Amino acid sequence: MQIPGYLAAQDALKAQGIDEIVVYCVNDGAVMTAWRKDQGCGDEAVGGSLLKFYGDPTGAFTRACGLVLDHPGPTYKGLIMRTRRHAAYVVDGVVQAVEISEKPDDPAGDDFPESSCVESMFKHIAPGVALDVKLPEADC
Repeated sequence: MQIPGYLAAQDALKAQGIDEIVVYCVNDGAVMTAWRKDQGCGDEAVGGSLLKFYGDPTGAFTRACGLVLDHPGPTYKGLIMRTRRHAAYVVDGVVQAVEISEKPDDPAGDDFPESSCVESMFKHIAPGVALDVKLPEADC
């Protein structure tokens, strides 16, 4: 859902000094590679896009960041462990901003992902600068 917007905004993000967009979730590397290809993110071996996909198969990173989605709604549907839908702006290893997409009636952020979409994060990256990019209809 958020990926098409970040892909469309790559040039604007590069212009603000962004050199990598990390996409990760509790999953294995094979699934993340398939997801990257499905989203049209190019071949990472030849630097296809700013977006880099990583798996967190044991959930260790997700737990360390305090981003486990453990609401009973998704777990009731058989999703034992998920990463909360979020975006973070990190500069030289220091977290500058974190946005988590969730509401009381939408704990997974599936219906209201806006806070973790590129438009929201760009406000943290470049305050006062308009994101002048035509975003895909499917984006937030």
